[in-house]
Amino acid sequence: MSSVSNTNKESHTCATHHEANLAVLPFTVTPLFTLKVNNRLAEGILWDEQQQRILWTDIEAAQLYIFTLHDAHHVDSIITAVKSCADGDEIASEELGHLTALALPERLGSFGLTEQPEQLICAFESGFALFNIATQTVQWLHKIAPDVPYTRMNDGRVDPQGNFWAGSMVELDKFKQLQNNAVGETTSEQPHGTNEAQQARKARVKMHTGSLYCLTPKGDVSKQITDLHISNSLCWSNDGTIMYHADTPTCRIKCYQLQAHSGVQQWQPLDTFVTTPEGYYPDGAITDALGNIWSAQWGSSSVACYSSNGELLQRISVPAEQVSCVALGGPNGDWLMVTTASQLSDAQKAQQPQAGHVFVYQICHTATPDTMLAKYESRFTYVGC
Repeated sequence: MSSVSNTNKESHTCATHHEANLAVLPFTVTPLFTLKVNNRLAEGILWDEQQQRILWTDIEAAQLYIFTLHDAHHVDSIITAVKSCADGDEIASEELGHLTALALPERLGSFGLTEQPEQLICAFESGFALFNIATQTVQWLHKIAPDVPYTRMNDGRVDPQGNFWAGSMVELDKFKQLQNNAVGETTSEQPHGTNEAQQARKARVKMHTGSLYCLTPKGDVSKQITDLHISNSLCWSNDGTIMYHADTPTCRIKCYQLQAHSGVQQWQPLDTFVTTPEGYYPDGAITDALGNIWSAQWGSSSVACYSSNGELLQRISVPAEQVSCVALGGPNGDWLMVTTASQLSDAQKAQQPQAGHVFVYQICHTATPDTMLAKYESRFTYVGC
């Protein structure tokens, strides 16, 4: 176990904690509204405080979704009126804002906000680029592993220092198809493809794993963590000295400590921050203003909230099994936004009719109700040529 202290007196202890019965729930959670989008794989959700909007990507559809709120006072009035008249009823999303979906040139794994309101820093499936929402134009910055057709960029986030981090993942179905194609090839020496020859050709198709990359505002790209299968759960402590990250299939969120040597930032691995229950795969994550970590956990129908020392504070049920990402925000900083996926069989879809929707909850800290849990998202400023 390792720990780091900081000037904000926030304790960061990386330790493994198991699920426990929670006698006291620190947050009240109220469903507000549902964005009924039926996404195949909704991910990368963010709250844009400046523009008062929610953004996320449906990766498999190669679309960017934007839900822009009406006037904030109007939104607050509707929420107050509905809650006072019919406690427990959700609000129709159309009363709060309007939804836009933009077609993209390729699948978008994740993105971050920039200093320009209509520009996003993006991790498209093949690499880093700037995307202008208004003009729908792309400025490519750096391609990642162009010779490896079975990996794509995945989860990403802007760190407190203004760098954009994103990791890649292995698409196993594509890798297996590549292996099968290799096995199907024949040579003049063995025209019928004996079993020995097939296995030899299959072995030559070696699997390259994913990595975690850091893109600086100057446009420099560095590989930070290697040998990953599905890079996920990127977020940082409030003082920026602790990074959280997961290789999803391992069911472990790890933490890393920032160290600076001769002006160069390096991240030293500390320990496992938390081990999730079997089948609860850590996906997207975010930290709140109190230093807690909110973790979307694929396969669990839930979002988990951990303290900065890895203690499970609360588990929030979501009406879809494939919970993929979380964000905090809203006009008053008290919204929890959750994306889900619908990569299910017909029978599973019948049991989970809301899979693929985006769910918005109002959260309140029980001990200090006036605490704003959301933090402003860090922004990327590109200064490269």
